[in-house]
Amino acid sequence: MLINLINLTLTGASGYWNFEIMGASHTRFALFTILIFTITETIVMYFFISTGKAIKSAIESGLGRDELWSRERKLK
Repeated sequence: MLINLINLTLTGASGYWNFEIMGASHTRFALFTILIFTITETIVMYFFISTGKAIKSAIESGLGRDELWSRERKLK
């Protein structure tokens, strides 16, 4: 997430002051930023969805108490 903030800041500064970042124009670096942002957000969503499903199936199969499931739901 910090990398996304840095990329967005650099993209905005590059567009405002019209300078290149590592030889890339504002448009090219913005496309790179969008790609990185989309990939990281997808990974975060996948992590939360998969861990939630794994915990739910473990509790349903008897590996935990119902109290654990309610705590997990509050966490997310």
